[in-house]
Amino acid sequence: MANITDTGFKWVKGNTGAERAPIEERPVVTTQSGAIFRGDCVKLVSDGTVIKCAAGDAVYGVVTSIVRYKDTSGVIRSGNFLPDATVFSGAPSLSNPQASIVSLIPAAGQVFEADVDTSQATITAAQGIMGNNVNIVATTGSTTTGRSGHVIDGGSTTTPATTSSLQWRLLEIVPDPLNDVTSANWKARVSINLGNQPNLGGTTGV
Repeated sequence: MANITDTGFKWVKGNTGAERAPIEERPVVTTQSGAIFRGDCVKLVSDGTVIKCAAGDAVYGVVTSIVRYKDTSGVIRSGNFLPDATVFSGAPSLSNPQASIVSLIPAAGQVFEADVDTSQATITAAQGIMGNNVNIVATTGSTTTGRSGHVIDGGSTTTPATTSSLQWRLLEIVPDPLNDVTSANWKARVSINLGNQPNLGGTTGV
């Protein structure tokens, strides 16, 4: 049975059972490289802005919406995605009315669901990789729907693995009878393994 493809990361719950996601807004640097879509993983950089993650980057959070950006006509608007290389004047700050702003869920302490891009031979085999760590495959999202193309890398030579430098920890197979692990794009729940929230007592994130 083929799974329905539903890429991008989606919030499920807090690790302590919270039923409401913690949402915050963050600026995106001007002329950012690559469009940003709802469900994309993003990382925090030194000036407090966020940019799209690649595989292996420390994850700060998951984008939920595009609050505003300045389009090529100079109009401030919202949309399903933040276009590539969006330009604005002034500081990349929430207080700058021209700045590109996204809303996101910080990854620390949260559980997300995402598609795994590689099938497993059996449910037992899929269960056997739970507790391992994985990276994302940072596929570009859809400019039609605004949905992310990010998925879990489920079958390369380096992930899933116990390696500490991988981005997400596999927690469980989504318990849905229509979730077929023997086909690509089966659903798994994950929590952050490699994030860039500051550590207590630390001077920077990790």
